[in-house]
Amino acid sequence: MNKVITCFAITAMIVCAHKLYAQDNFKRTPKTKFEIDGSVALSTNGKLFYFNMGGPGVSFTLQKHQFSVNMFPSIGISRITKPSGDRPLHAVTAVGIALQYYHNRFVFTMPFYYRASNNTWVGTIGVGYKILKI
Repeated sequence: MNKVITCFAITAMIVCAHKLYAQDNFKRTPKTKFEIDGSVALSTNGKLFYFNMGGPGVSFTLQKHQFSVNMFPSIGISRITKPSGDRPLHAVTAVGIALQYYHNRFVFTMPFYYRASNNTWVGTIGVGYKILKI
C-alpha cells in the first residue's frame, strides 16, 4: 500500500510542478516543463568505454538549466586478457540509467550500469549530443 501511495504522490508532484508559473500576473510563462528527449554519448570509467544511445527519459528544465533521467541502452567495449596473453576488444550490450545535464545541445552524463555477472553497479562519466526532443 505504501508503494501505491508513494507512486501517487510522485505523480501528483510532477503534475503540480508542470503548472508552476512566475509571479507576474500578466505573463503566464511556465517556470518548469517536462520533456522527453534522446541523445548519443560516449562514457568511460577508465576501464570500460560505453557508446550510449540515450533512450527514453524525462527531463526537467528550470530557467536555462536542463536535467534528465534517461534509460541508456549501450554497447560496452573493454579489453579482456586471455590465457595466451592476447588482449582483444570485447563488446557487450548493457542497459543503464543516467543522470544528465544539458548545455544547449551538448550533454554531460553520468550513466550507471548493472552487471549481473558479479552483482555490481558500474558508474561512468561522459559527454554527448542531444538529437531528439519531443
